[in-house]
Amino acid sequence: MAQKKIIIIGGGIIGLSTAYYLQADGHEVVIVDKGNLKEGASHLNAGYLTPSHIVPMAAPGMISKGMRWMFDASSPFYIKPRMNKDLISWGIKFMKSCTPNHVQRSLKTILDINLLSKELYLEMQQSPSLDFHLETKGLLMAYQSSQCRKRRS
Repeated sequence: MAQKKIIIIGGGIIGLSTAYYLQADGHEVVIVDKGNLKEGASHLNAGYLTPSHIVPMAAPGMISKGMRWMFDASSPFYIKPRMNKDLISWGIKFMKSCTPNHVQRSLKTILDINLLSKELYLEMQQSPSLDFHLETKGLLMAYQSSQCRKRRS
């Protein structure tokens, strides 16, 4: 394959991982980001999708909380408010999928994504061309009661 010059917009975990694999494939890659690559969500969680962060979206009252978060730029669910047909359509579909049944069906996929991501991060960590910090401490789930633990198992 002929080497290509590629520009990636965004230095989050997706942009950086994409750049890594494109460069490993022999392409010349430039990353453009509006901020410092040592900051932001990917700096702390490396794109980790934790089940404990999606399960509450199906809980009673979370849709209204999510609606408030959408207008708070510092929230975990900020979406720039605008009158946009596609955004409104997405919002309606999102609300309809915020059910305990949908969340249960999604957990296996999220687990698979996390396991594959961990495998790929460990592979990247072995690369002499990369210098990054990776911790594999595991995940601690704390519950308020044994009933809560049983429901989420």
